Amino acid sequence: MKTVVVNNQKGGVGKTTLAAHIGWYLAEIQGARVLLVDMDPQQNLTSVFPDAHRGPTSGDLFFETIEPAPGPEGLTLFAADERLHEVPTNANTVVGRFIKNMQALRDSYDYCVIDTAPTWGASTFAALASASGMLSPMDLGKFSLDGARTLLQQLQTINQQVRSGKPVELFGLLVSRFNSGSPEQRKTLAQVAETYTNSVLFPGVITQRQSYEQAVSRDENNPQCRPVWAMKGNTAAQTAGKEIRDILDHLKERLDQAGDAL
Repeated sequence: MKTVVVNNQKGGVGKTTLAAHIGWYLAEIQGARVLLVDMDPQQNLTSVFPDAHRGPTSGDLFFETIEPAPGPEGLTLFAADERLHEVPTNANTVVGRFIKNMQALRDSYDYCVIDTAPTWGASTFAALASASGMLSPMDLGKFSLDGARTLLQQLQTINQQVRSGKPVELFGLLVSRFNSGSPEQRKTLAQVAETYTNSVLFPGVITQRQSYEQAVSRDENNPQCRPVWAMKGNTAAQTAGKEIRDILDHLKERLDQAGDAL
């Protein structure tokens, strides 16, 4: 099982939107068995998927001594709830339990996508410690850029303290919510491209489009969330669909080349 963690320590950068589209892409387009794990107490990823996708356990139970069972075929969500606030803060305890429970599922799924909270704590540490790699969406605001730098430093700490010579692969920092019509944003993007090497900056950008928000927002007019490329009759959504599928094509290639989760 290949596992990608989607993380940024700043909210509002499109983290959950990206995680949901990775899951849809791998399950619906690639035909893979996909596990989504929502580890954010805000439960945003959980709100995107209907009950039919719910697995037999929840994200918080990954930190207990359990024997997790696989869920339905195709795409399975291990949902989040408020009990994630009660996850122990002792990383030594949390990491061991989390890795053991992930290992129990590694033959049941081809891929796992973990959506983490926009904070740094033992649960995020555990997710990264068990992963094949990490993808970090970021906008071009100062706080998001600062968070990305901190995240890279923490990734080094995990590789040194937990991974025992088998580092988490950094798939990259992915510029998200990019306003292509803003000269200031274009200037900042050029500066970011100069600051980070090609090995750090993920190719492509996710442009700020209303279609992405519509895709993951459920209401009376949109009772079931769906990826942007499935929003028929919407030219803007089709443009967004091509944009993000090009990104996900590259991510799958990187995932397949990465090592299995611990």
